[in-house]
Amino acid sequence: MARKRKAGDGTVRQRKDGRWEGRIVIGYDDNGYPKTKNVLAKTKKECVEKLQKLKEECGGLKPEKVRPEMPFGDWLTYWYENHSKPKIRPTTQETYESRIRLHIIPEIGDIPLNKLTQNDLQQFYGRLKKSGRKRFTDKYGEGLSDRMVRMCHATCRSALEKAVQDGLIRVNPAIGCKLPPKKAREMQVLTQNEIIRFLHQAKEEGYYELFLLELGTGTGVIPLLIADEVARVDAVELSPVMADLAARNVFLNELEAKVFVREGDYRSIRELYPAESFDVVLANPPYRPVAHGQVNKISGVARARHEFTATLENVVTAARYALRFGGRFAMVHLPERLGEILVALHEHQMEAKRLRLVQPKPGKASNMMLVEAVVGAAPGGLKVLPPLIVHEEDGSYTEEIKRIYGITN
Repeated sequence: MARKRKAGDGTVRQRKDGRWEGRIVIGYDDNGYPKTKNVLAKTKKECVEKLQKLKEECGGLKPEKVRPEMPFGDWLTYWYENHSKPKIRPTTQETYESRIRLHIIPEIGDIPLNKLTQNDLQQFYGRLKKSGRKRFTDKYGEGLSDRMVRMCHATCRSALEKAVQDGLIRVNPAIGCKLPPKKAREMQVLTQNEIIRFLHQAKEEGYYELFLLELGTGTGVIPLLIADEVARVDAVELSPVMADLAARNVFLNELEAKVFVREGDYRSIRELYPAESFDVVLANPPYRPVAHGQVNKISGVARARHEFTATLENVVTAARYALRFGGRFAMVHLPERLGEILVALHEHQMEAKRLRLVQPKPGKASNMMLVEAVVGAAPGGLKVLPPLIVHEEDGSYTEEIKRIYGITN
């Protein structure tokens, strides 16, 4: 696990092009937006050294003393820089910083952390709703949207929860606040000609894999990881509890405009989505027939491992219904069921084109496999890739796994 950087050290991350980027906040403009400077380097060590030199050139950053009576705005800044910012994407950082500097700190930032009450927060949310907009009031009115009010609340609640954990306050005053209700969005359906023009434009811009569906999303981890790579992710989950957790994860990561979680049964997928409306379908279905292997006594684990709620036939049928011609279906499954899977795919007009076995350690037998099929492809031409090895002999993750999950040493 990567070691956390201290307060004021800035942030260091590895970019998609392989280079390392370091960034520090040097101040804020008149609109409350942070002004930053960055450095680039080939290695993490070089990046840290360059970032330290940049800090010295900028006069360094003032140390912060955490205490219960400190202004809430100071605590919020400390929490964001040290506990929130390192975990979120750069694009998400901009929205966090905008909320904090434009709305939260100017309104309640001077209240001592240990004196902030639920009533203070409730009145603050009311002011945001009534007259909280700082810009474009002529176009959108003086009040902020319900969604923005809820997002400001989520930021305050998370920061205050950390203060409770650190023993600075006894209870979180944000718990129990009344918030604007979520409004259901009316679906806008494109015409066939509009869809065709949209797809052609996407192809020209190299942004073709537009619509992705995950069958059985669980807590919604995969949609969060893949959201930056596609234009829209839909995820369906049978369990109401898991679907609620997935939707909450989407909200906390501010991906509500891109990731859409639906509680439902993909065995009845015709009731959930139009036919052939996705470019890619992902699935990590139950692996074992009910009659095979020991069934876990914990019902949730049993449903995840054994085909109580969905069979191999169910998941392949749902994938084929959802995919357009030429679309791709990627699935995680057991190597021992490869024969069944190839037959099921072929019977549903899909042919496997890529296969990769997953080994827990070097020299160990594969316990999982990744298979990708294409709708309408000709039979044959299956490419077997080198195995994906999860752990080194000492139990640490392999370099490839680290790259996949963005883990830095």
